[in-house]
Amino acid sequence: MVIRNSKQVDAENGRFTVLDMVTLQLSGPFVWQGKDINEDKARGSAFFAFEPDDPNETKVSVATITVADVTLDPSEPDVSTLNQTDVSTIDTYLRSEIQKQVSLAGDEIGHWMGSHLNQSEQIKGLVTAYTLQEFEKVTQYIDLRITIGGRKLFLNGNFDISKKDQLAGLVYGVLRNVVVDLR
Repeated sequence: MVIRNSKQVDAENGRFTVLDMVTLQLSGPFVWQGKDINEDKARGSAFFAFEPDDPNETKVSVATITVADVTLDPSEPDVSTLNQTDVSTIDTYLRSEIQKQVSLAGDEIGHWMGSHLNQSEQIKGLVTAYTLQEFEKVTQYIDLRITIGGRKLFLNGNFDISKKDQLAGLVYGVLRNVVVDLR
């Protein structure tokens, strides 16, 4: 399978670009495997982290980082226009939509930590954190929504909560250090 939406730009440091506009660094001790996302309303890449020494033939990822351009999805909020007063309404909407999606897979929201609007001089970011009770594990999700240059971007990091000591810092670090360049 050929990956078209992302490319490795620095193998030594694990740097990748997605859609030639988002750069992120995926570090080890994990083995990362990428997959394109090509849907009607979302285009980008998902990167799956695997334990390098996992003897299991049917390896299961322990963390995922997703970057997608969701500009064509009218259900995704335009974060550039949000104010703090809008966050409660958006949070209720997102929780409802996420619950609908995960119910289809037989999963459920475990703990909803809510959405928060983070702002710097250059950008606003809507961060939503929650856990999902999935088939045999609990997974921590951190969603980051930003709008920049008229493009709505969705970034997600998630990890197996049983490995939080090993994975939380890694996932938060990837999301915190993403660089967006829309030149």
